Amino acid sequence: MSKKFIKICIFMLLTVLLWGQSNFSRGEEFFMQNNPSQAVVFLERALAEEPANSLIYLYLGVVYEQLNRNDEAIAIYRRILPSAGNLSANVANNLGNVISKEAIWMKPKVFIRRLLVLARCMPLHIWEGQILA
Repeated sequence: MSKKFIKICIFMLLTVLLWGQSNFSRGEEFFMQNNPSQAVVFLERALAEEPANSLIYLYLGVVYEQLNRNDEAIAIYRRILPSAGNLSANVANNLGNVISKEAIWMKPKVFIRRLLVLARCMPLHIWEGQILA
């Protein structure tokens, strides 16, 4: 009985050690190693697990940009911008960069429409602190 119990405990400990990292921590690790193709898998899973974590959105947006999935980057930044809290400036900056990158290939009407959408979803303190100052 005790040998079986010890084997089960060792198996459970090994399982936790080998697979215990959360999707966010694994995605963040790949993100920090500049490995976007690996990071995207874990960050997308982490977003499904923790949809209120603004940092996941920020990392995922950057990863999408690195993978030239700019429409997805724009969508993820726009989704979190109104509730990004202390990351609002980072999110708004990244969103503006992606939109301006896309502007090179966009028709002027589409570019202006995207800028207007961006202006509507930006919190007021971003406008006051960064653009109007």
